[in-house]
Amino acid sequence: MKVKLEAKPNLDYSDPETWQRIVKVPARFVEVASIKEASDLCKRFIIANELGGGNWTGGDVLDDDVLVAYISYNGRAWKSRDWKAGEIILQEELCQR
Repeated sequence: MKVKLEAKPNLDYSDPETWQRIVKVPARFVEVASIKEASDLCKRFIIANELGGGNWTGGDVLDDDVLVAYISYNGRAWKSRDWKAGEIILQEELCQR
């Protein structure tokens, strides 16, 4: 599997010097062994690049170039970009319930 890491400027910020308005990280795919690893990697990427929710454009998790999950800004895993398709409950979350 691989996960897409990407960030684009959020033009909702009016100040042209605001980091969230100018940040741009070109898309790249990183190999991961699990959806949990993809979620953790996305969260680290978001923190390291000081992204806001409007900057996060990555999160697609592909297996053989087929979308199998989407990691949202908060690190949650979904069955697709349409949240109505349902959340993927990660193993560590099951242990906490």
